[in-house]
Amino acid sequence: MVILKHIPNGIEGIIAYYGDPQETNWFKDNIVVCHLPFSLRQSWNGVRVDRFHVHKFVMAAMRDALLEIEEYAGIVFLRQHNLDMWGGVYNDRNKRGSNIPSIHSFGA
Repeated sequence: MVILKHIPNGIEGIIAYYGDPQETNWFKDNIVVCHLPFSLRQSWNGVRVDRFHVHKFVMAAMRDALLEIEEYAGIVFLRQHNLDMWGGVYNDRNKRGSNIPSIHSFGA
């Protein structure tokens, strides 16, 4: 099991750990493409995806968690019970009704 090395607290801690998404080269320096161990359906349109953008600090833990889910439940079970849905990770946006960056803005 891959465990996250650090879980920051509060927006200041998140920016200190993951960096500031508003900085010029932040996306290039921090966001990576991770290939899913099995395809998932996007929750908003049902389109299957096999990769996603994520912060480099959380990629290994996310991929490992998905592998554990697949190993435990099996992809057939996940699909039969509509548990193969994907809501995404990276999305450069603020929290709804706020000027504070969403956790999605950090790819975490």
